[in-house]
Amino acid sequence: MARRDWHMAVMGVLAGAASAPVLAQERAEDAPIIVEGRRDDAVLARGQWRVAISRSYHFGRPLDWDEMRPQGTEKEWRFCLPDSDVAAFARLLVGEGRSEAAGGTRCGALKIDMGEGRLRATQSCNGGHMVTGKPKTSKPARQSVTVTGDYGPDHIKLNFEGRQEPMAPDPGYQVQPDRRRWTIIGERMGDCPAGKMGGSDLAGCNPPLACDGAAIRPCKRRNGMIIHGARPSPFVRKVVVFAAEKGIDVTVEPAGFGRGAEGYLKGSPFGKIPALEDGDFLLCDSTAIVTYMDALKPGEEMIPAAPKERARTIWYEEFGDTIVQAAGQKIFFNRAVAKRLKREPNLAAADLAEAEEMPKIHDYLESVLVNKDWLVADRFTLADLAVGCPLINVGYVSAGLGADRWPRTVAWLERVKARPSVAAAMAAEWPMVAPMLA
Repeated sequence: MARRDWHMAVMGVLAGAASAPVLAQERAEDAPIIVEGRRDDAVLARGQWRVAISRSYHFGRPLDWDEMRPQGTEKEWRFCLPDSDVAAFARLLVGEGRSEAAGGTRCGALKIDMGEGRLRATQSCNGGHMVTGKPKTSKPARQSVTVTGDYGPDHIKLNFEGRQEPMAPDPGYQVQPDRRRWTIIGERMGDCPAGKMGGSDLAGCNPPLACDGAAIRPCKRRNGMIIHGARPSPFVRKVVVFAAEKGIDVTVEPAGFGRGAEGYLKGSPFGKIPALEDGDFLLCDSTAIVTYMDALKPGEEMIPAAPKERARTIWYEEFGDTIVQAAGQKIFFNRAVAKRLKREPNLAAADLAEAEEMPKIHDYLESVLVNKDWLVADRFTLADLAVGCPLINVGYVSAGLGADRWPRTVAWLERVKARPSVAAAMAAEWPMVAPMLA
């Protein structure tokens, strides 16, 4: 199957997922955030702080926290903070989380009641739509968000729950509200390096807030890098993980097979995914994108500089993109994607690839992983990422890679999946993968 067929398949799954309701966000940020009921004068201690946002969600079923689908850490920032008013800090973080957890076209003010180390806020919005019923139809919806949290001089934790449900009940069709949850955790990590106080270490990053002398102010948002594509694609995963390893902040926007945002349509004239949009710089193809990223941010290269290691890395990327992916997509597409597209799967082709093509790939990897943890340079590089990504997709639907025959390959792939960058990417794609495996 050609890559273009894969792109069409994934976009079909995306189209199916698009029927799930999505919370509108545009106008929620316009509503004011008011701090009231404050009963203390707590401040956050000066020093180096870390803020992380993680999320989970549950569509159309009664909410059970244990069943929420984890999405991993979506964003993380580190910055230096002077002694600061905790109320101002909480207000900014609530604004950051609210834009993720809920929203709407017409929202009332969000009032934060805080004091004695506790915080609570609620907001309701009308507007937006959700798709419900049989047959599926778009219906007016209302949204709400609830925020609870606690804080102290060296920590702050905020829990968000966004809820969306139809404005009017649907006779004959019981609709459970859609719920999303976000958590923002801020913690003091220690003292700031000399000369870093006041936000001087924020240059070139995109935090939710910045320090300006002794005050805190919202950071002017920048678009940052956008990756256009579908997360279950091994090529999109490769780029997302590569960016994370390089410390490059990216946002993934759904796209593929001629459908997507303007940046994708212009940057990928032949409908390839992924495509990169970095300001006015547009680029497509995962190999070209990771090459750009590697050169853009100096440091320990994911593509080694030593001639022999660099050449070997490029070989493994070609091996992963063509040989491994060519076999793997026959298995993953026919066992997972085809039924989501209501196409007749060619299970015989999947079985044949699993029985004849994949063992040759596993044999080769077993032979090159003797006395080594990684494919090149004794560390995780593009070589491991490019070969591991299509094998991850195969692993979703196949148990053919057995530790009895290929122990070194199994152990290596587990090391790849254990990388925080890879684990986060797999968690983010799971909501699209899980329905394919049901």
